[in-house]
Amino acid sequence: ERERHRKLIDKRDKVDAIIHSLREQNAEEDQIKEVEDILSPMEKEQIQKLDAAFRKIDLAQL
Repeated sequence: ERERHRKLIDKRDKVDAIIHSLREQNAEEDQIKEVEDILSPMEKEQIQKLDAAFRKIDLAQL
């Protein structure tokens, strides 16, 4: 499942890294919001569903 959605996961990871960097640099909130908006609402929803599915898989493997 992760491999099937690798591009989206990579995009999310890059956005998260940029946001983290901006926060460390005390960037303006509107700059951070602009980066957050790189992910479309549909992509954000899909990421939430994937994260939930991955958590279930991880818990099932315990």
